Amino acid sequence: MLNTFYDKFIFTNALHYRNNNFYLMNVPFLIMPNELLVGIASRENAEVNRDIYYAVKEATGKLLVKQFELDFTTQLQRSLHFVEEYFTASGWGLLTPVQVDVEHQRAIISVANSPFALPLLGKAKSEVDHFLRGVLAGLFANAFKADVECVETECHALTGHGCKFVIQAAEHFDFSHQQARNQLRVTV
Repeated sequence: MLNTFYDKFIFTNALHYRNNNFYLMNVPFLIMPNELLVGIASRENAEVNRDIYYAVKEATGKLLVKQFELDFTTQLQRSLHFVEEYFTASGWGLLTPVQVDVEHQRAIISVANSPFALPLLGKAKSEVDHFLRGVLAGLFANAFKADVECVETECHALTGHGCKFVIQAAEHFDFSHQQARNQLRVTV
């Protein structure tokens, strides 16, 4: 038994290994050592980290949503629940929605046991979950039908507690704070 999320795909024959690749619902994925991405996440270069974030945001918004056939228009809660389950079961930490306000296009997501932050506890000088920020921004841009950004406002690597992400339009972030300037391109 892998975990309850993946087990249901094994039993329904929606998880495959063919041509030396894994597929979940015909979406390719891979299993790899965490340290490969932690090494990238640990870079203390705000510009590189922003580039990672925006590349992941774009790929998530354009490709992943389509590949998983997520329908945020008619099945918002179901699609958000699938995303939460998928990333949690895939080892990205325990994702928990704190607030999802579709009307105001704002969400707050907490993550316990981030696989990026835990190994960098006490070693990082700034927030490290650039990959997850990009995923959340791309997903919620589709859910809200608006261009939104994601800032990690709390990082386990810095605090010893969980991570917290705020997703909203760029103009709602306070760019007088270094945290927002480090994580986003200033566009306002």
